[in-house]
Amino acid sequence: MKEYEPRTHLPDEWAKKASCPVCQSRGLLVSHTSGPADRMGCPACQVSFEIAQGFTHIRLMRLPDQFISHRIDLIGVWINPIELKTIVDKVIHAAQFVESPLQPPAAKQESKIYTKSILSTLPKLTQEEATQRALNLTVLGNPPQAIQVVLQPAGASSDQTAIALEELTRVNQKKTKHQTRCFGSSLVR
Repeated sequence: MKEYEPRTHLPDEWAKKASCPVCQSRGLLVSHTSGPADRMGCPACQVSFEIAQGFTHIRLMRLPDQFISHRIDLIGVWINPIELKTIVDKVIHAAQFVESPLQPPAAKQESKIYTKSILSTLPKLTQEEATQRALNLTVLGNPPQAIQVVLQPAGASSDQTAIALEELTRVNQKKTKHQTRCFGSSLVR
């Protein structure tokens, strides 16, 4: 990996006109350090970074409070701002489908409204459909808690979900008894 040299001095005027490479907020701040390089920081997401001499790369010195706060592998690594934007966009895109603190609040509200409007137009599931979906989700390795989270927004009522989960328990108990009998009879032979 190519090593870049950080710019030692960053004018405050640049920061005021710049956009954050993580959250895209305008109006950054410069932290004039006694160390080898000044740092730019975003007051909105709290990210802090150094800028390479050629302006082609940045080096994150502090991760933002949201978006990619879990990506400690990015600290101290020179990265192209476009690559960083791609990483952030993937996290935001993934968070649109799951309730997550990584998603910006405005996008969360839009996503919920959009999801509710689509889900309200779907027909309600029958008990048979709810049970079959629960069985299919179990085969895929989903635990009962995840199945419950999936069934209700898909159109199953609380009662249907409870009955489907009870049926899963019965099926699992039958499988366990069958496996115990098969295993036990193979030992006897």
